[in-house]
Amino acid sequence: MTDGRQNDPYVGLDEPGGLSIAHFVQAVADRSRIVWAVVALCIIVGCALIILPPPQYTISYIAYPSQSSQDKSLGSTLSALAGPLAGLIGSGATSDVQPFDLYMELIVSPHLAQRVINKDPEVLHKIFYKEWDPVSKTYHPPHDVLSTISRIFAYIFGLPAYAPPTAARLSSWLTDNLTIAAVNSTSMQQISFTTPYPSFGVRFLTEMNTEADAIIREEAAKLTDAQISYLENKLSQIQVSDYRQTILSLLSAQETTRMSINEYLPYASVVLQNSFSSDLPTSPNPLIILIIALVAGLVLGTFAALTAAMVWPNGARRFVPSRYRVVTAYRRAVWYLTLPKKTGAQPAE
Repeated sequence: MTDGRQNDPYVGLDEPGGLSIAHFVQAVADRSRIVWAVVALCIIVGCALIILPPPQYTISYIAYPSQSSQDKSLGSTLSALAGPLAGLIGSGATSDVQPFDLYMELIVSPHLAQRVINKDPEVLHKIFYKEWDPVSKTYHPPHDVLSTISRIFAYIFGLPAYAPPTAARLSSWLTDNLTIAAVNSTSMQQISFTTPYPSFGVRFLTEMNTEADAIIREEAAKLTDAQISYLENKLSQIQVSDYRQTILSLLSAQETTRMSINEYLPYASVVLQNSFSSDLPTSPNPLIILIIALVAGLVLGTFAALTAAMVWPNGARRFVPSRYRVVTAYRRAVWYLTLPKKTGAQPAE
């Protein structure tokens, strides 16, 4: 008469050398159908990630500081200009700030985002294309899984679940998605982002560069004109020759600065390479996605096979009472989780 454990693969694990890698390999090999099923499922998910999302194109341009950014005679104007622009770009500015520094901060600011939106209302439709319905011409919450879960939690805790895109959201999106990298460790900067609309992307980056440079030029011209007006007024009131000479020197410097602020020339940055789009989509990458899906499938499938060997060492039983099945699975799980510490342990029956 047998005790019902002669076919139990866990029998003998408490003996020295009773468990080895061969046991795990054999357990996975006996349940290879589970591994291949999980691999197939992961590959199907990977194919969906390749086919369903629209292809993304990379749009880039390269800019470098203009001559006015390197002109030391503009120091007084830029020091005063830093204060007004600090409120526009949402950050503090130092006394040695240069136009190109302001430019790099301004391109992701809400102020610039609003100016670009005012110039091209289609910007929000293209950037937040997942939320725009071209038929009803209204915005709706995104339908992806993470956004849905986030809205559910927001609703549970009584928080606003969704709001249509605004300049502030566009600024936040640019901060997260705009890639800025130095070119060969120089002062040149390559600015890029990805979009499924290459023609729009080229136009968008061009408008960003134009508006950012215009904002800095306008603020510099406004401040310089105010300083010139103030110095001219003082000059008409002062008769002392030494003071007049000092004011004339300051006025000459401001006049020189004002002449450099030309609306037909770049003020903060010069575009070395105009905005351009990649010829082929840069994402999704089918090869990378399929390799990740294959590796993930093998790892998850192996884990699933080992878990099945732990829960059903002799194969799944039919019509097993629920209580017995739960207790057995719990004991197998306890043994499985303590296996690294007690390699010779045997699950209790």
